[in-house]
Amino acid sequence: MLFRSYAIRCWKKGETAKFSSGTQFWNYLFEDDAGQLFFDMGKDSIPSGTYFVAHSESKPLRDYIEIMMKIYGSAAKAEFSEPTSSNIPGLKVDMKKTINVLRYGRMVDFEEGIKKMIKHYTMNG
Repeated sequence: MLFRSYAIRCWKKGETAKFSSGTQFWNYLFEDDAGQLFFDMGKDSIPSGTYFVAHSESKPLRDYIEIMMKIYGSAAKAEFSEPTSSNIPGLKVDMKKTINVLRYGRMVDFEEGIKKMIKHYTMNG
């Protein structure tokens, strides 16, 4: 999700981050959750097949950006382009199979993960 680091860099400089309309569905997965899912797939004997590695919830990209702005504070400004009539590819996955087979429980939600990322960028430039 390059939009996260791009937005934070803009906001740190006092700039407005510019985005597409943000109507496409997106998915967020915290790196620790991704690592745990891949680890579990490697250590457990699981049936062959296709398994998605993502968060259990997908939503429009603009929703994620607006959450980031709220967490970052009043210095966070963003502009969104007008939606187009064309189909914009997005990411909307069904994680039921992966969660059920691996018995993977709680995932770090976007708000919690983005707070950690903002703190990291604030402390490390």
